[in-house]
Amino acid sequence: MAMTENIYTSPIHFSAELRTIFRRNWVCAGFASQIPDPGDMAPVTVGGLPLMLVRGDDGAVRVFHNVCRHRGSTLIDAPCQGRKMIRCPYHSWVYSLSGALVQRPHFDGPDKHSAAETHLWPVSSGIWGDLIFVHIDTPKVAFDDFIAPLKAIDDNYGISDARFDETFDITIDANWKLLVENFVDGYHVASVHPALERSVPTRTHSFRTEPPLFIGEAPRNTGEQGSYVAGLPEFSDVSDTHRGTLTYISVFPNLCVNMTSDRFSVYLMRPEAPNRSQETICNYYASAAFDASTEDLRRTMTRNQIAFNAEDIDALVQLQIGRGSDVYDAGQPSPYWDTNAERFLAMCRTELV
Repeated sequence: MAMTENIYTSPIHFSAELRTIFRRNWVCAGFASQIPDPGDMAPVTVGGLPLMLVRGDDGAVRVFHNVCRHRGSTLIDAPCQGRKMIRCPYHSWVYSLSGALVQRPHFDGPDKHSAAETHLWPVSSGIWGDLIFVHIDTPKVAFDDFIAPLKAIDDNYGISDARFDETFDITIDANWKLLVENFVDGYHVASVHPALERSVPTRTHSFRTEPPLFIGEAPRNTGEQGSYVAGLPEFSDVSDTHRGTLTYISVFPNLCVNMTSDRFSVYLMRPEAPNRSQETICNYYASAAFDASTEDLRRTMTRNQIAFNAEDIDALVQLQIGRGSDVYDAGQPSPYWDTNAERFLAMCRTELV
């Protein structure tokens, strides 16, 4: 790979990232809430490959390559619900929800139907809460070991009590790495997010790295003038040391989460092109937060979240334009504020070898 390639704009570099970073690591592919009932399916793309999330008759979540074993057609191109089987739209090959081939109509000639001992290509997967992770290549780390550092922090917030509330997708004209770098950057809060600054002032942020996690923390103030509001029920097992704290984490490569005592937010940064990404945001609250008395509070939190996310989008587009300039080099990173962003980029470089 040429050293002069711009890691934020080069199609060659982008393709290399999909083949290496996104296929050699555990990556969040989607959410169990996308496929809540048996027979529900959803297409996703990871590492440039078409996959499908499937909820089986037994309630288990499975992940397959979204590719028919016959002539390679994709099997689904949109979410679907309550299916009894998986049918290829090209020649009507039929698979069970567990991926086994059930029927090959007319395979041996007109009206000569048959089956075979074959199966959709499975993908290694694991679930943490609502999040479905996949590993395209043979996993080098067991899922339980991979997720253990994140789960250890989660246990301080009692997020096992979290209940899904809502999700929305945003297309951003910026490279996926910029979205992750921005998420772990507490330095820009005062400049870009005036309301968020009142809730988590820039001067209070601290940072650490626990691979594959890049972690930022700050005391959180709730109030009508900030991004976070008071009055929402807390998760049931919040530790005293984490009550009143915001922990924001990037999980290499492209999953980011916010943890507080009363809301858990997920930001999944999906690469679509060198200069385009889709950000999927999911919000979760304690079970006690779902009644008429708290509906307005949850919607206020969402409005505030959308507002400061829009502020980030403007900044990210300008970053993408600037990083495309021939004069930009490695920049002048701060030894305090930019540590997590620089360590994230170092991990990206390592994975490309």
